[in-house]
Amino acid sequence: MPTVVHVMEPFRHEFYAIAIKAEGEGVVYTGHHKNFPNGTTLFFNSPFQILSWDIVPDWEGYYIMFTQEFITQSKYFNELLEEFPFLRIDKSIPFEINQADLGIIVNLFEKIYEEYYSKRNDKFQLIEVYLLLLLNYTKRYFLEQLSPETAAKELQKADLKLLTRFQTLIEMSF
Repeated sequence: MPTVVHVMEPFRHEFYAIAIKAEGEGVVYTGHHKNFPNGTTLFFNSPFQILSWDIVPDWEGYYIMFTQEFITQSKYFNELLEEFPFLRIDKSIPFEINQADLGIIVNLFEKIYEEYYSKRNDKFQLIEVYLLLLLNYTKRYFLEQLSPETAAKELQKADLKLLTRFQTLIEMSF
């Protein structure tokens, strides 16, 4: 976190990301979500989503970004958005995980980090497998944490916000 800019104006990006906030204060706006849970939170970014933040330097956590090119070259991610719905821009709902599960997730982020900075020729094959593990654990937590009713309410709020922004843009154009 020492190298992270603490206040970032809204921008659009072209990558997927999975992040975990273990501790810290501040506000993150990822797509149409800004009401993050207070505890250990998993959150996601999809390509072309708008992202911004205003965080306090006490944030602790990890963030992994991967490109669409990385996905298309993978033999494991042919059905990425169908297998892992939380990566779809319309379903990327941040959610809290139990403190007991934090070690598993952090360990996977650390393994990916170690491989990325290693000098091994096969590091991207291992990163691919660690990412697959991370995505599957995340899917488990996603399905456990978000009941169909909760997910539907969150998506409806997001749809209304998006529709309102769209209508505002139309009105401004005319």
